[in-house]
Amino acid sequence: MKVLFVLNSVVVDHDLLDEYRAAAKPSMAKYGARMLAGANDAEVIEGEPLGTRLVVVEFPSREAFHAWYQDPEYAGPLAMRLKATKGIALLVDGRE
Repeated sequence: MKVLFVLNSVVVDHDLLDEYRAAAKPSMAKYGARMLAGANDAEVIEGEPLGTRLVVVEFPSREAFHAWYQDPEYAGPLAMRLKATKGIALLVDGRE
């Protein structure tokens, strides 16, 4: 079953986030990830988000996501993202 990696955050370092995007792209492709949405200015309809950055990435399976997230190739880019943003990340089942 497909899973969605959902991030809600505030960007604290835009330049480093740009570096993250470039560095993470090859490893994401390796695991079949597909960017479904990404914006720094998401419109808040209800509640209090952590920030207006919202990203939704689809992975073909929970196993593929965890393999990517734990891949040593992604460790450097992950450190960049965690430094460039402050927020939360969620993993949810997609619909077939």
